Amino acid sequence: MTAIIQQDSRSLRENLLECMKVEDPIERLEQMAQHYAVWGVTHPNHFRLMHDPPRWPRGKTNSAAAIPAPWKKECSMHCA
Repeated sequence: MTAIIQQDSRSLRENLLECMKVEDPIERLEQMAQHYAVWGVTHPNHFRLMHDPPRWPRGKTNSAAAIPAPWKKECSMHCA
């Protein structure tokens, strides 16, 4: 499960980083929103898994929850 979430995070990250080429910050944000929505619609099960991973029984660790979303950091750095 962790590997799937990591792969999906990379895929979404690559999709969003395409928008970083846009100079105008408003247009960039609009394109990022559009790319994010399109990725979610074209990958509905993966999107759901990334944003609402299964609940683990007590005592078990959810290593996927500990994985930082690298695209969030990169996008915020470029959009600032």
